[in-house]
Amino acid sequence: MRDFEAQQVARAAVKEMFYMLGVDVEDAGEVEAFRRDIRFAGDLRRQMAKGIGAITVTLIGGVAAYVWALISSKK
Repeated sequence: MRDFEAQQVARAAVKEMFYMLGVDVEDAGEVEAFRRDIRFAGDLRRQMAKGIGAITVTLIGGVAAYVWALISSKK
């Protein structure tokens, strides 16, 4: 298979994959919307990771404060 044929096959495969994802690669607007969706999903994942970390720290701090209060009240 020559390079040109390989490129044609690769382009067709990529186009088919995006078609299965619901993206028409011939429409620049759809491609840009897909890119924005991917960026949004990445941003959302990173924000969720930060939020889960903050919630974990808050819960651990709350439990530690409660335990400290119980220990302090017994003296």
